Amino acid sequence: MVAVVTGGHGHAANAATTRSSGTELFRPLPEGSVELALAEAYGACVERWGRSKTTMGDVAREAGVSRATVYRIVPSKDALHDLHRRHGLAAFFADLDAELPDDGALDELLVAALSAASRLIGEDEGFQRLLVDDPGAVLPSLTFRGLDRIFAACRVFIAPRLEAHLGPPAAIRTAEWLARLVLWPVLDERAPFDLTDPDQVRDLVERRLLPALSPHSTPPTTSATGVQEES
Repeated sequence: MVAVVTGGHGHAANAATTRSSGTELFRPLPEGSVELALAEAYGACVERWGRSKTTMGDVAREAGVSRATVYRIVPSKDALHDLHRRHGLAAFFADLDAELPDDGALDELLVAALSAASRLIGEDEGFQRLLVDDPGAVLPSLTFRGLDRIFAACRVFIAPRLEAHLGPPAAIRTAEWLARLVLWPVLDERAPFDLTDPDQVRDLVERRLLPALSPHSTPPTTSATGVQEES
């Protein structure tokens, strides 16, 4: 989720190509490509000056290409921002996918997903700085339309791992639910749990998630701000 904005993680490209046909939508940009250079240059410029002050010329200079090249690939600053977000989302989920177990008990999968996602977010120093210094560059990628993209990635990478335990419909709901839980402390410092604490993650899974995922239960929909909604 974090690299939706910064694109700061490494790219587990092989893991990103192992899921369903929907994975194509979340493939990190190829190493050495001009598109990757522009996405990374844009991220560096936004981190340095903020989104509003970053220009296409700044990105061209940072990437070491001409302005004409930038406009040939991305015709506007909004398009460049979108390229950066899409690449960041793909890179984040590729890295996360590579850390999840391919088999094992449901509780271990849930613990791994929550812990790894939270750790990847915390390790992205660029994102953490933007969250403090320029939240306007971050929050749209984690809410509204950006949240829809995160859910779509969860359906591609997380839901298939949950299907053996829960069945397809519940797996999709649960994958989206996990995303909301990971985003909650990012968006609200008053969140009642710390996903960087292994004991709290285990407690959350065993006392909250697993009971809600029994065969007779439907996971509730919890907003990214922590408000539980009716199913």
